[in-house]
Amino acid sequence: MKSKKAAVIAGAGVIVLCAGAGTAAYGLHYDDRALPGTSVLGQDVSGMDRQALINDLHQRADKATLEVSVDGPNPATYTATLADLGITLNAEATAEQILQRSESWPDRFTALINDESIIPVITRDDAVFTAYVDQLTADVAEPMLNAKVTLNDENIFVVTPAQAGYEVDPSKLKAATDALVSNLKPAQVTVSVSEKEPRVTTEQAQELADQANATLDATFQLWDGIDNFPANRQVKASWIVMPSAADIEAGSPDNPATFSVDDQAIRQWVSSTAAATNTETEQGLRTVNGNGEQVAVTRYGAIGWTVINAQDVATQAVDAFSKGEDFTGDLEYDEAQAWQDRTVPTGDAITAYSPGPGEKWIDIDLANHTVAAYQGRSLVWGPVGMVAGAPATPTVQGVYYVTRQVADDTMRGENADGTTYETANVPWATYFYSGYALHGAYWRGTFGYDAGAGGSHGCVNLAPEDAHWIFDWAVPGTTVVSHS
Repeated sequence: MKSKKAAVIAGAGVIVLCAGAGTAAYGLHYDDRALPGTSVLGQDVSGMDRQALINDLHQRADKATLEVSVDGPNPATYTATLADLGITLNAEATAEQILQRSESWPDRFTALINDESIIPVITRDDAVFTAYVDQLTADVAEPMLNAKVTLNDENIFVVTPAQAGYEVDPSKLKAATDALVSNLKPAQVTVSVSEKEPRVTTEQAQELADQANATLDATFQLWDGIDNFPANRQVKASWIVMPSAADIEAGSPDNPATFSVDDQAIRQWVSSTAAATNTETEQGLRTVNGNGEQVAVTRYGAIGWTVINAQDVATQAVDAFSKGEDFTGDLEYDEAQAWQDRTVPTGDAITAYSPGPGEKWIDIDLANHTVAAYQGRSLVWGPVGMVAGAPATPTVQGVYYVTRQVADDTMRGENADGTTYETANVPWATYFYSGYALHGAYWRGTFGYDAGAGGSHGCVNLAPEDAHWIFDWAVPGTTVVSHS
């Protein structure tokens, strides 16, 4: 008796002689279909298009169940699907694999004499399979429980004690699962349940918990030279990785399993904590002479600090934490300071006032928020920072003269809204026009800026020591030039 394939081969000469329209029709028919002689795990799929292949594979996967009979204290029978056993059949990828041969014209004709058996694309999830075995055990008997180490809400590692019990033998179920995957047809298996002692004892787990807690108790911090930045217990606990039950079981009394350390997490903590201590540079304002030499500082900016040894500290931190040792990482910094320079006008560069030779005069520069003292065209003091009047009560502008000086004054006046104010013990007041004066402002911490609505009632506010200098240097009649 001849097979179908043999008959095809015997008629090959006829096919060759009849090549032409029929040959083309054959080739086009299988352009997007499984070629003749194609099977999946023994089932012929010839002629199926992509969607038919996918539907067929899904149907076979759905029907491929395993009837599991469990012997034990409470025997029972269960039906497991592929998904229950951690098996996933990728029908789309399998169909793609089948149709790859159809993409080539030569392959379409060689298929007439060469069968092709396709193994479906299947993935396994061992964790799902293990969970199924554990559930079977729990359903028919008191399961064996390995001791476990977990972290409680107070970030303390605690132990769930081990428990002797029963365990389904996974080897026979595994073999039955392999057979089920090999043919995708319903099957049966009987598995046994046996008594088991815990593979991870309470004592082993407790030793691990004690080691981990001792590590969490150790001091772990960074130091920037001023403050400490500690890692709290929750953060440190996240760096500890407990070994698996298999790793603990594989240990020995001389070489017991221990927890590992997430060194990348430690490095990330050091890096982010160190970066948070960096400070940005804030530009200061200073006055220089025509030679570029500093003659006064109007406003000191903030010095910038940048950590330069975070990587080295991180390496030290990983080593210390791995050993459970106290650790303080000393951070080192680069220091940076930035200045905005302003050239003080002297000599012919002075434009605010044209003094006589050797004439004493005080320069109130409202634009730059400074006060300076000159004799003639020579700078003798300053410039220093000041705060002038608020927008609603601005400082007067023009050329004035010192009228009187009061070492300790009580100033009274009217606010912009019509209310009155009174300030006692105002030091070193040098009046130059009506109620306008240069005086010390002990209630301010910084000078040399536009205070906006927080400005003065029109007076020029100075640091008390600067107001004192003006008070001692100036005399009634000294010229005061206020300008923007």
